[in-house]
Amino acid sequence: MNGSERLPLFVIGKSRKPRCFKHCHSLPVKYYNNKNAWMTTAIFQEWLEELDQKFIIEKRHVILGTIRRNVRSLAEFRVPVSNVAVYLMSSGTALRQEIENIPLQQLLKVSDNRLKEIAEETKKDQAMQLLIQLVLNGWPKSADKVPDLIKQYYGYRNELTIQDGLIFREHRILIPQSLRRKLSDRCHLSHNGIEATLKLAKANLFWPGMAGQIKEVISKCNICAKFADSQRNPPMLSHSIPILPFQLVSMDVFFAEYHDILKDMSPQSVIAACRKNFARHGRPQRVITDNGTNFVNKHMIDFAKEWDFELVTSSPYHQQANGKSEAAVKITKRLLEKAQDSGTDFWLALLNWRNIPNKIGSSPTSRLFSRSTKCGVPISSNKLVPKVVNNVPDFIKKQRRKIKEYYDKKTRTLPELEIGSP
Repeated sequence: MNGSERLPLFVIGKSRKPRCFKHCHSLPVKYYNNKNAWMTTAIFQEWLEELDQKFIIEKRHVILGTIRRNVRSLAEFRVPVSNVAVYLMSSGTALRQEIENIPLQQLLKVSDNRLKEIAEETKKDQAMQLLIQLVLNGWPKSADKVPDLIKQYYGYRNELTIQDGLIFREHRILIPQSLRRKLSDRCHLSHNGIEATLKLAKANLFWPGMAGQIKEVISKCNICAKFADSQRNPPMLSHSIPILPFQLVSMDVFFAEYHDILKDMSPQSVIAACRKNFARHGRPQRVITDNGTNFVNKHMIDFAKEWDFELVTSSPYHQQANGKSEAAVKITKRLLEKAQDSGTDFWLALLNWRNIPNKIGSSPTSRLFSRSTKCGVPISSNKLVPKVVNNVPDFIKKQRRKIKEYYDKKTRTLPELEIGSP
């Protein structure tokens, strides 16, 4: 197979709505613009073996359809598989026609108005229309023969598909030039930093140079400049890592960083918020607070006994021991200030923030609810289906080891205190 060819496959998993992706780790898949590739090539055999390994735990039946009519039997695959069922389909079967007509845009949880806007701007964009023609009719074998206007897409030629006037790179929508700034601003709605904004954008949108353009937008953002940190904070002390959501609460969900907001800090308001969240998500095993009077009081102690959880306070003058709450307060204050300064709906900004993946690769929403939520940025439907985020504690442990290694370089072990020591 040369670089311009695609695997002529139709893959259906056991789901109500087949989806279109490129690699077997994000199946199902469908390709229809390659009419010359052999099903017996080495790249296809590697793909099928990888597919078989993927379904060791999650078994599914997979249908592979070939466009070449001279592929007659499964013996031509020469790949032993045990976790997938492979079938051949001719071009005239009703099932194949049904697969070809799957509307990808219906699988994206995007409003009709937004899809219509993207489709209209794609139709007006000369580069997008030229790109559509090449995707449908085939790419030249050499990049030198590609028009300069769309030469930047040559490296993505094997990942692009077309449906109803929209261009997709796997599950991500290719955004036309006229909408790129608008959607960059949309991803930056909560005025988080470059890394957080890019994670949200890369999960749903695509265009060449997207990272650079978003970085430029953020670098010129007056709101971000106004609230930028003057200096970096030192590493904070950490508690044991919980295994389950709501196992450990720091007046914020320690596992998920899914913080809530109070109108005031009275003990009654704190307890009311706790009751509401604990009733929704379950009773925690431990609650960590600082030594504020809204936490250290008879009402809170009685509440802990009634709900049967351990109440732990951080060391006086060492609020880092309750670092998650301290960080949540800082994040919320910044969100409130930025939303007020920019005239943005605070709750919309908070919704946006809760869906941004952090350094461990998942968002607060996905860790707590095992799915993403719609936040105004185009998102594929597979991210709205519940999927448990695994290995979160392992990622946190790895991250903490790195922080400790760096921090300990600047410290030394103190001698033990003895009676009479100054």
